[in-house]
Amino acid sequence: MYLFTAPREFNIVECTDCSITIEWFIGVPDVCLSYDLDHRPQGTYDWSTETFLSEDVLKEEDGRRMYTLQNLQPETYYEFKIRSVYKDDVKSHYSESTDKQTLKLAPKKFDIVECTDCSITVEWFVDVKDECLSYELDHQPQGTNDWSTEIFLSEDVLKEEDGRHKFKLKNLLPETYYGFKMRSVYENDVKSHYSESKTKQTLKLAPREFNVFECTDCSIIIEWLIDVPDDCLSYDLDHQPQGTDDWSTETFLSEEVLKKEDRRRMYTLQNLLPKTYYELKIRSVYKDDVKSHYSESKTKQTLKLAPKKFDIVECTDCSITIEWFVDVKDECLSYELDHRPQGKNDCSTETFLSEDVLKEEDGRRMYTLQNLQPETYYEFKMRSVYKDDVKSHYSESTDKQTLKLAPKKIDIVECTDCSITVEWFVDVKDECLSYELDHQPQGTNDWSTEIFLSEDVLKEEDGRHKFKLKNLLPETLYGFKMRSVYENDVKSHYSESKTKQTLKLANTLALFSYDFLNSKTQSIQIQFHLLFI
Repeated sequence: MYLFTAPREFNIVECTDCSITIEWFIGVPDVCLSYDLDHRPQGTYDWSTETFLSEDVLKEEDGRRMYTLQNLQPETYYEFKIRSVYKDDVKSHYSESTDKQTLKLAPKKFDIVECTDCSITVEWFVDVKDECLSYELDHQPQGTNDWSTEIFLSEDVLKEEDGRHKFKLKNLLPETYYGFKMRSVYENDVKSHYSESKTKQTLKLAPREFNVFECTDCSIIIEWLIDVPDDCLSYDLDHQPQGTDDWSTETFLSEEVLKKEDRRRMYTLQNLLPKTYYELKIRSVYKDDVKSHYSESKTKQTLKLAPKKFDIVECTDCSITIEWFVDVKDECLSYELDHRPQGKNDCSTETFLSEDVLKEEDGRRMYTLQNLQPETYYEFKMRSVYKDDVKSHYSESTDKQTLKLAPKKIDIVECTDCSITVEWFVDVKDECLSYELDHQPQGTNDWSTEIFLSEDVLKEEDGRHKFKLKNLLPETLYGFKMRSVYENDVKSHYSESKTKQTLKLANTLALFSYDFLNSKTQSIQIQFHLLFI
């Protein structure tokens, strides 16, 4: 009986872990309608037949025909043979048989699950026992045919319980399309076929070397680097109290960023809670709202509550009085008040206990720093110290110039019923032009000021200076304070105040004369004073 033409030059041209691609030739016009592809695991007699239509066959111009048989077992030897099927189910004889072992298991469901400006994370599934030793991840900038291969061990792979496997490929170019494919490598360098290929564009350039630079009780200063020309328009700074999954986003323009000459960028995030751990991450935003990936996240705890509304409320030639507010329950044990002459790096620290602070009912706190230099600009900043030497951030700094030298060791050294003599010391070269001596009857708040020139002062060789204030009321308790006045009406602070009572009235009040006439030529005059005590 005559058979129709059978497939010629039957061969296997490609193989995976679950498929083989067969090839044959047709050298004459072919009226074949379909094909029977018989296959069995070698040595089993368990033949299966895959029947497929002629239309399902890939036809080349040179007469080659190709077809892929799927759903085979990995790492299994198969035997194959094929025949043509014609009209009325007329079949040719079988081709000669050929055999092939399917490959080791290849990565399944290969995909790209994450992307940055310089990396991609690939994912695949392994749902059977896997003896893979390593992997080859081939990648190329799309359209270049310049393939590179990243080889990594199975131990370097992140394995999830559900069979997912992940690996991050680094050192890619930003904003570049890449093609990726992957295969498994087994013992004796046996390799699986490649996975299907995937493409992905890396993201725009993201902030690099992101870090927390400085921290207060209510703010965090972040820092990052830009070492290439950057056309970023704005940034998204995401932050959350650690462990809450309650993310907030601070969006700020590139113009609001502090730019350093070394290409560092800095920004301050405000209005945070004190003594709270925050998690932070940042990304760049470009034209058309194209966004980079997020930087790596950082965590930082804000500091304990620092002094609020720190200010200088009083100043002398040798001291300043600072003020701050505490409007919540405060567990502060002590304070550190740093001060230095402005423009110098020589900082001194005054440490004082919370018990040494003057506390007002409205929450104000006050403290006086002594032993400063007169007529000197100082810079001041302050922080709270808590249990275990935990310290808040510093308050904002403020500066103040101490006043000109004031009268020292003021005292009242002489008193009458209508005057007092004040004394003070000047032990340095003194450029004072005049003085203001304020006085009031105690309890009246009716201050009067006696202004007198430096030339009107009695100056002793030992530095003592004296001045007599006249026209006071007798038997009256007075309060006194005094200050120096310099060029351009610059005034020192007042001296400490002194009190003194003027004396009782003491004068000749009456003169009585009596003439005792003993004779017309001689008289005796007796004169006496009446003194009121």
